[in-house]
Amino acid sequence: MNLPDIIDNEALKDIVGSKNLALICSKNWKDNGKIEKILSLSLSSFKQVVLVPSGEPESKSLDKISQELDPDLDGLVALGGGSSIDSAKMLAILKAEKSYCTDYEFNKKKITKKLMPVIAIPTTSGSGSESSMYAVINNSQTHRKFTITHNSIVPSKVLLYPELTIDLPRRITISAGMDAFIQAFEAFFTKDSNPISAYLAPTVMSSILKNLSYVIKNPGDLQARKSMQKSSFLSGICINYSRTGLIHTISMALSEYYSNLHGELNTIIMPYVIKYNKNYYNPPKEEMNFLLTMSGFESLNSFLDYVISYCQELSLVPTQNKIPDKERMIKRIFQDSELYSVNPREINEIELLKIIECVIE
Repeated sequence: MNLPDIIDNEALKDIVGSKNLALICSKNWKDNGKIEKILSLSLSSFKQVVLVPSGEPESKSLDKISQELDPDLDGLVALGGGSSIDSAKMLAILKAEKSYCTDYEFNKKKITKKLMPVIAIPTTSGSGSESSMYAVINNSQTHRKFTITHNSIVPSKVLLYPELTIDLPRRITISAGMDAFIQAFEAFFTKDSNPISAYLAPTVMSSILKNLSYVIKNPGDLQARKSMQKSSFLSGICINYSRTGLIHTISMALSEYYSNLHGELNTIIMPYVIKYNKNYYNPPKEEMNFLLTMSGFESLNSFLDYVISYCQELSLVPTQNKIPDKERMIKRIFQDSELYSVNPREINEIELLKIIECVIE
């Protein structure tokens, strides 16, 4: 499993000064002056500055951008949230393979060539894309998200710089933080457990439960922001070893019909999935005891009940952008052929429909 090297800002400046790199970021990051002020990096030091649209990476947009990449690039520097980092991962694939984004939907096309390296500089604390082997892309034609999974798209290096997250809006802080929490939660409670994720996930969950509420109330606290950024990084490693589960799978299906941020939608779904799976969560005793010790709960039920209430107290609601097609959503969920092997409880269409109806009605 590839894992990125964590570098400091001086190392980043040395790399930028010695390589032909493209900076991948949104227009906001290019124009707000923080790259120069916080990172002391001049935009002119990059061979190319590539602007990607804010929000979920769109296949049509990335296809066009890939055609405009300088042919002599040595690598990409992705500055932004998970969407910008996922965009850079996808652009690395497209440049190497001379292909289109949707070629990789449902694994229709394989990644066979060596990709240029991606250096990730996360400006949010949640997706874990800076350390994960996943990229989530939105199919511009069907408006349906799909995930690309490959070890070669793990960023080669990552700069964790909490100063970049100080001005995050409350909504993004919550959405990103909960996304990292849910990634760790699903990696821990999967049937397909792994010793690495079983060790890291409790650390991530306990840190986020401690720091997220605090940083919402104290957004300028650099230490809390640093803890959240580390948690995000570790959550990405967790899902490299034990993938996400039913919460994320339902979220991907619902995202076609609801405009909530990814982490928001996951948070809305989470209580219903926990209630469905609750009596089937059965981690090994040693791992469960470690979770309870780290999080400060006396029993698994008390931990799960607290997580449910934590999600509900955030008062998030689904924001519909078009009439949902439940049958299409269920079909989309069952296209995830590995879901059966990771969810603690067997799931069928009737039970899945009940969960969906609880979420959206």
